[in-house]
Amino acid sequence: MTEISAPRQARSRATWARVLDAGVELLAEGGYEALTIGALCERASATPPSIYARAGNKDGLLLAVYEHAMAQITRTAIHPDDGTWDGLSVQAAVTRAVEALCRTWLDNAAVMRPIVHRAAHDPEIFRRGSQASREEARAFRTVLEGAGIVLDIARHHAARDGRTLDLTPKEFAVLEVLLRAEAQLVSAEDLLEQAWDEHADPFTNAVRMAMVSLRRKLGQPPVIETVPRKGYRIGD
Repeated sequence: MTEISAPRQARSRATWARVLDAGVELLAEGGYEALTIGALCERASATPPSIYARAGNKDGLLLAVYEHAMAQITRTAIHPDDGTWDGLSVQAAVTRAVEALCRTWLDNAAVMRPIVHRAAHDPEIFRRGSQASREEARAFRTVLEGAGIVLDIARHHAARDGRTLDLTPKEFAVLEVLLRAEAQLVSAEDLLEQAWDEHADPFTNAVRMAMVSLRRKLGQPPVIETVPRKGYRIGD
């Protein structure tokens, strides 16, 4: 893997910054096919020797542009060390975390699309992208943990305030549906369809019984709010 040679002089640093910015712009506009030395030189007012002096070769240049793009993308990602997450309710933390993830992808879709496509046949981009995804997943779990509830879908593990919750599969599914709803109301009918199946008896009291048990296991203070004749949601 090619190591990037850091520019030492202010003029060289400015040129390299223009090259990286131009690279991200070209990537967003036309994918990796548009990311050519000629196009970079024209847009960044740079010369091929100045680019190769930093990147070493084309692969090094592509990775440098990738890292620069990811640095820009993660500015809108979840940052658990940001003090503004402290003290948020479960409802507020889930809503904000989901919004941050969606904003990160939607705002940067033009850049992310060619990166994802290239990762399919570029082992180094795949490795770095996978690592970035794991870090974002950890950040998401961290902010939810700070709000009190941790739900690890892959390991089927749930906890509140560091205390493991011994949930049945249906209770786990109900909690997952409520969290994914981002504090929006979920009707008993929707819970039956999503946590059970579409063939569940609409007149059954299974949802009410599961909710009673789930509330008991979640403990105090209460986190599931009931809105009569409308449904349930994660509250403060």
